Amino acid sequence: FVFGVRGLIAEAESGDGMAGVIAHEMAHIDHRHGMQAVVRGYGLALLADMMFGGGAMGNVSQVAMSMSYSRDAEHAADVAGLQTLSRAGVDSDGLARFFERLREKESESRDRKSTRLNSSH
Repeated sequence: FVFGVRGLIAEAESGDGMAGVIAHEMAHIDHRHGMQAVVRGYGLALLADMMFGGGAMGNVSQVAMSMSYSRDAEHAADVAGLQTLSRAGVDSDGLARFFERLREKESESRDRKSTRLNSSH
């Protein structure tokens, strides 16, 4: 299932943007990224437990090992989503603007957290 929430619709700002987000998310479903993440997560947890005996070090190593997979999955969803938009004759500029706004918000959020941390130390 793909759920559209009010915040997502507002951030998409246009029909092309919303179509792009849906194409991207549908690509995750088509590529079974969710199921792969579950299977990979269990495998990484087992490996980290065997190597580090569980605990904090095992958790840190599990997160570090899974990050490149997330980037690969996101890249694959981006490519497939753009292909879907192209086949449907939908302009991909809306999706590009959506991702740019998302990156800006994430950057602002990191800046606020850094400022808060620095002001308390």
